[in-house]
Amino acid sequence: MKEFKNRLYKTSIVLVFLLISGCSGSLVADVTPPPGYQPTIYPQSTAYVQAEISPLLPPDSRAGEDVYSQNCLACHGIDGKGNGNRVESLPSPPSMLGSLSYSRKIAPVIWYQTITQGRMDKLMPGFGTSLSDRQRWDVTAYLLSLDISASQMSTGEAVYRQTCQTCHGEKAEGISGSGPELTGADQLQRSLNDTINIITFGKNTMPAVGKDLPDEQKINAAIYVRSLVMTNPAGEEKSSNVENKTPLPDFTDDRDHDSKITGRVINGSGASLPTGLLVTLTGFDSDQEKYTQSIPVDINGYFSFHDVPVPEGRIYQLSVLYKDILYSSTPIQAGNTTAMENQQITIYEPITDTALIKAARMHIFFEFPKANVLRVIQLFVLSNPTKNLITSAHAGDPVITFQLPDGASNLMVKGGSLGGRFVSTSDGFGDTQGIPPGTGTQILFSYDLPYDKDLLFYIKLPLNIDVTNIMLPSEGVTIKSSQLNTAGEKLIQNTEWRIYSSGPLTSGSRLDLLVSGKPVIDDPQADEMNTNLAVGLLAVVVVSVFVIIAILQEIGEKKAAKKQKPIPPKDISAQNTVLDAIIALDDQFKAGQIPPAAYKERREELLKRLQEALA
Repeated sequence: MKEFKNRLYKTSIVLVFLLISGCSGSLVADVTPPPGYQPTIYPQSTAYVQAEISPLLPPDSRAGEDVYSQNCLACHGIDGKGNGNRVESLPSPPSMLGSLSYSRKIAPVIWYQTITQGRMDKLMPGFGTSLSDRQRWDVTAYLLSLDISASQMSTGEAVYRQTCQTCHGEKAEGISGSGPELTGADQLQRSLNDTINIITFGKNTMPAVGKDLPDEQKINAAIYVRSLVMTNPAGEEKSSNVENKTPLPDFTDDRDHDSKITGRVINGSGASLPTGLLVTLTGFDSDQEKYTQSIPVDINGYFSFHDVPVPEGRIYQLSVLYKDILYSSTPIQAGNTTAMENQQITIYEPITDTALIKAARMHIFFEFPKANVLRVIQLFVLSNPTKNLITSAHAGDPVITFQLPDGASNLMVKGGSLGGRFVSTSDGFGDTQGIPPGTGTQILFSYDLPYDKDLLFYIKLPLNIDVTNIMLPSEGVTIKSSQLNTAGEKLIQNTEWRIYSSGPLTSGSRLDLLVSGKPVIDDPQADEMNTNLAVGLLAVVVVSVFVIIAILQEIGEKKAAKKQKPIPPKDISAQNTVLDAIIALDDQFKAGQIPPAAYKERREELLKRLQEALA
């Protein structure tokens, strides 16, 4: 594992990016924001909002609660305060969505656009393709309900009745010649602060009716007015697993120096928690287990461990065993009160339909540590569209298997080793860990292949893949494949990288490509990726965006050029014919139908023919 850590050390920044489920937005120059950095929120034009972003139906915060639980809770936490399980993997904490002091500044439509497009400066993916328009509006409504109580809603309604109803109507439907209706989509274009300014200073023919109102009444009135465009608005009783209006139980007692680890277990599949469910707290000093205690959760899933020892250097971890599957928290540093409070463990109902798993993206990076060694780094970003944990039918069996090319050696897998989570198979390896809902699961591995001027690289795809991106150093080496589009070259730290891409690929099919040429090796050290590759890997974060925007434009221009100067069909046919012959020959050899000497001679002949056809 030490070699693998060295190999991937300088690519860790990319892994942070790829912890998120999508790649949307623009590439930022520096992944880790500088101290004191505050991102700017860019308001959108009203014309664009009205034309494109108004919801078809009133947003439903109750429905949005389920969307939040499945897609947002892991980073933003139960109460939206940025304390989710994955927060320690991010370079900066998520925004305080659940704080009224933060949310009052932002218009609902900006929340919607952020959910749709993502915020790459915060390493947040966009959900424009994975969530429907209705779901994005519903989760927006849910976010707007955080940190707002029924008391505030009641007070706000009373202020409206006394101050606003005369002009705007009992149900804010508007009164002709007196005041406009307040239930239209334009309310979604205003932040609470915007509405407070209108209440305080007036607008157009509306007088400053609220200039003398206390600030608390103004904010509550603004909250109430905004709720009129929602279904199940803020302040109403919620019923799902994520009870954001129900704070953690108050375990305060006479113990002034009680160190506690508190939190909650929720069922991400929506099912009820079983009676007597135990949560276990384990403490480690270095690699030695020094502390363990188990307690049952209460009826709502909450738990609290009291009098927890906090020696320097100790690390704690929470775990829950549910239906023979172990769920664990992120490591908790003893004495870190923020980390020790409001921990969350999400369990799921298991299913075994592995055909539902797909890869939203597959990234392949080629690197030449030596002139005769091709290093392949593959990253699968997995997607589980259900609300369940997808696992194998039998404990210990792999959920997904990955085929390795013939001749592969020096396999390294991030997150485990063969014999543990990962198991060897007849033609590669498999991952026994279940796949939770969403697109937050990645599998990263690398291996080496022998290389001598060219290499026919092929892999059998373990699952359906939406997008494939491939990168390799451009100097001296090229890729040829009928399955890939050449997406151009990109200069990264004075080194040119070639980028290739493809559309959807089906499970069980093969990806075939020919790597050919003589690589330029600046540094003959074989055991560590160079800086250029690390930065090149970073570029993959925007490959999907680059492909969708700039690269597809470039491909379109190239296709247009090809139309002006068409390639003779016989050339393409010749390439495909030879590729098919090579693939068939390899299959026959693997099946033992061809002697090694005849196979080698025939394959060399076919490779020469392929090079001639490609030329």
